[in-house]
Amino acid sequence: MIKQKNYLEKSVWDKKSIDKTVKGIIFAKQRKSLHIKWLDKNLIWLIILIAIIGSFFTAFGVLPLLFVLKGALSYGALGFIGIIMGILFEFLIANLESIEKHHHLAILLIIPIISVVNFILVIQGVESHGINLSINSVIGGIVYSVFFLMPYVVYEFYMKNRL
Repeated sequence: MIKQKNYLEKSVWDKKSIDKTVKGIIFAKQRKSLHIKWLDKNLIWLIILIAIIGSFFTAFGVLPLLFVLKGALSYGALGFIGIIMGILFEFLIANLESIEKHHHLAILLIIPIISVVNFILVIQGVESHGINLSINSVIGGIVYSVFFLMPYVVYEFYMKNRL
């Protein structure tokens, strides 16, 4: 709330309008039902869970590409898909008010680690059935994770402060 007030004070709004707007926002937040307050507080964790589940399905979804592509092309495809999924993730969290430092840490640590584990499990699971994908599962997971986080890092730590 303080960020919004500081932003409004830097704009062309007069003090009376700013105070009236801030009071209205505070009043609206106080009148939220318990369910909505809980959802506001936990929405980021739900989105993180969706991203983790999405990385698992992505690991399965890229298997047809990994059958066809070899070498650097397979890693390029993983990077491209990682960026696309990362952009979708960033669209979900870009305008959340309640995102805090521990949420950023969770995003930057938990999602990549679980994504790498997902890729290891899926690729080694396929290779255990005698199918050679000619891709290192750890490196594939790291490539996906790095490219997945790129849109988030660029927006949250670079672009957001410039807008």
